[in-house]
Amino acid sequence: MTGKIMKGIAGFYYVDVEESGIYECKAKGIFRKEGQKPLVGDLVEIEILDEAEKTGNMTRILPRKNELIRPAVANIDQALVIFALENPTPNLTLLDRFLVMMEQQNVPTAICFNKRDLAGEDYTDHLRSVYENCGYRVFTVSAAKEQGMQEVEAYLKGKTTVVAGPSGVGKSSITNRMQKEIQMETGEISKKLKKGKHTTRHSQMIPIDHETYLCDTPGFSSLYTTDMEKEELKNFFPEFHPYEGKCRFLGCIHGKEPGCAVKEALEQGNISKERFENYTMFYEELKEQEIVKEISDNEITTGNLKDDFYYMEGELENTSNKLVYLIPQEIFLKENRKILQRILEMLLLVIGFTVCTMLYFSKRIAKPLVEVAQTLEKAPNGMAVLEEPQGSFQEMSKFVFCYNQAGKKIEELLGNVERESRLKEKAHYEMLMSQISPHFIFNTVNSIRIMAIKEGQNREGGNENTEKALEALGDILHAVYSNKNGMTTVGQETALLKSYVDIMQMRFGSSFQYYNVIPTELFYYEIPAFTMQPIVENAILHGVKGVTAGQIIVSAIEYENEFVISVFNNGNSADKKKIEDLLKGEKNQRAVTGIGLYNVNSRLKLLYGESYGLIYNEKVRNGFEIWVRLPKKITDSEER
Repeated sequence: MTGKIMKGIAGFYYVDVEESGIYECKAKGIFRKEGQKPLVGDLVEIEILDEAEKTGNMTRILPRKNELIRPAVANIDQALVIFALENPTPNLTLLDRFLVMMEQQNVPTAICFNKRDLAGEDYTDHLRSVYENCGYRVFTVSAAKEQGMQEVEAYLKGKTTVVAGPSGVGKSSITNRMQKEIQMETGEISKKLKKGKHTTRHSQMIPIDHETYLCDTPGFSSLYTTDMEKEELKNFFPEFHPYEGKCRFLGCIHGKEPGCAVKEALEQGNISKERFENYTMFYEELKEQEIVKEISDNEITTGNLKDDFYYMEGELENTSNKLVYLIPQEIFLKENRKILQRILEMLLLVIGFTVCTMLYFSKRIAKPLVEVAQTLEKAPNGMAVLEEPQGSFQEMSKFVFCYNQAGKKIEELLGNVERESRLKEKAHYEMLMSQISPHFIFNTVNSIRIMAIKEGQNREGGNENTEKALEALGDILHAVYSNKNGMTTVGQETALLKSYVDIMQMRFGSSFQYYNVIPTELFYYEIPAFTMQPIVENAILHGVKGVTAGQIIVSAIEYENEFVISVFNNGNSADKKKIEDLLKGEKNQRAVTGIGLYNVNSRLKLLYGESYGLIYNEKVRNGFEIWVRLPKKITDSEER
């Protein structure tokens, strides 16, 4: 049976089969082994598991017409990027980032400026002129008053179009007006896909008619890519093309070179100043990426403190900060003291027996003893299985036998110590995991309670946000209770995090913007559940609180054997003492309530070792940044 992927979230894909409806499917493990990832827009073959419940498995991905990396969709004809002329004021830098990405992926793109009824004609005409001179088709519409929508509908007719744009620009309003005449046909699909009324959280395909589809996406990706050289950037600005080959120097990057034809066109007004400034900024960003250094292993020092505490201390790279981890000695020594005492007694017994034997016997046993000593010296750990020297007397035979028996006993005792230590680490990790889920759910439900109180005070608004928040909470709870072993993937964690951020944005309004720019190629790597959420929660409640135009950006960089996730916010930077308290688990920080950053850091170190965990970037400019350092491990989708 063949169908089209309409939506994908948390490892589940919703496939529209003509005349049969929507089926909830999982991908077979063979896709992972073959390096394939199903995308929204894919034509796939499925096998039915339960016709009544509409469930199945995807067995094959049919050949693709094309494939976009950002946003991750397939079989697309063109793109439509939507921005508002007012409320909010258009961020032309974000617009140009998206256009660069579409140019890189060779996708024809049109621009739709919404809310023209709120903007001045001069400003509207200016933006239209800037981007039409670049070769882009530009629409100016008002979705609220249904102005200019006929031109957009004509542009979309008979095409599969990916629609993108930042939050609040009316993207969902426009897409909903495109499908208003076929509500009966799309109603069943929207119910099955659990499509929200106003907020798009995941890429999804929306059927307009038999030949027309809209692929609605949650937002932009970033220019921070690993597959673009800085010298290539100029190729993705169409207004530069007429001047290529006319510069004085071959390979001119249109920077500080003399005799640059592009800069001459800029001075003559033939190239937009705003566009050229964004080109320069993007070029510098790509240049900086080339000098990013890999985070190296930190040297760890240990020692004892008063009050029976054991400490581990390490300097954070490129900062003057130190990370200190305190461990009560009683936790690790209480159950092992008797075993350690017996080991010590056994070692003293062996040493005493050896000395007494050497003093008691004459030169007759000197040679066998020397041979035994040489064997022990060659042993890598000081323990070895002795063989009875030739010509030795009865007492030497007994010594060898007793020594070997003592060695076996010591190995058994050491094995017991190691097993006890592993059990304690496992118990500690399970305790941390048992804390994080209730903590996360409590905070999320509390946020919804606060929203409900506020909305109850304003009956004109109704309880719409509360309904959307509960829907997002449903996604979160599904992820929480479907998790069997405390591990998930970066992609599933990202989807869960987006649902949580949606709730917080409903609570705090438009006080901050959230951007997740983690490359999709990292989505299959293993990550402990609820790793990123406490960090983002801290950024929302303490980082961007009170900041005008707050921003939270989640990104990632991949290295040979590991990867690093960055959570940045443009709020006030925390001082050294505060971050030390957070990572030590001081409970005077409301954002973490004794769990948050301490919990995440502790779980990562227990799972992967002291080389991994949280790192505070003290030198970040104009903001606050936490790095999460993780090993690269691929998780089988069948186990998820």
